[in-house]
Amino acid sequence: MTLMEITRAIANAKPQLLTAAMEEFIRAKHGDILSQEWAECPCCTKKIRRSAMAPRTIETLLGKATVTRPYYYCVPCKHGFSPADSVLGLSSRRKQADLQKVALEFLADLPFKRASELFFKATGISFSDHQMHAAGAGGGHRRGAYSHPSQRLRSRWKMGTRRIQGGQGLQIVSAR
Repeated sequence: MTLMEITRAIANAKPQLLTAAMEEFIRAKHGDILSQEWAECPCCTKKIRRSAMAPRTIETLLGKATVTRPYYYCVPCKHGFSPADSVLGLSSRRKQADLQKVALEFLADLPFKRASELFFKATGISFSDHQMHAAGAGGGHRRGAYSHPSQRLRSRWKMGTRRIQGGQGLQIVSAR
């Protein structure tokens, strides 16, 4: 096997290797929260027994991964929740904050369609121009989608500079 063939074989296996490593790292680091039987309802503070182990597929710069975490449902409040989502800092969207941040960096200087094309070329991960638009319009960043307009992404032009701001202190500045 030549070095080129070895490199190609490793490159082809890379997404699966990284996904497996990320899933194992999450289990090792957060095993306690992932196996938790009881949790406090964030609405009424009542102790709730786990309803199910709910798998959730996420996409990160390392690839797709499935996180199986405990899910709780409070009958009196009619509220479902998973504390693991907060502990892990999961976005409410499938594409997580690291992907959204890179997408915003492309959007700082490019139209949605071109940003989507270059994002795929750079990362190998599909981020449609529709998803780019959603990211640029401020739909969701870390720990869920924002509901208040002041927390949504804002784009401002000032003296030839485009500034894009998102929640959690994310800010991208690019010269025009």
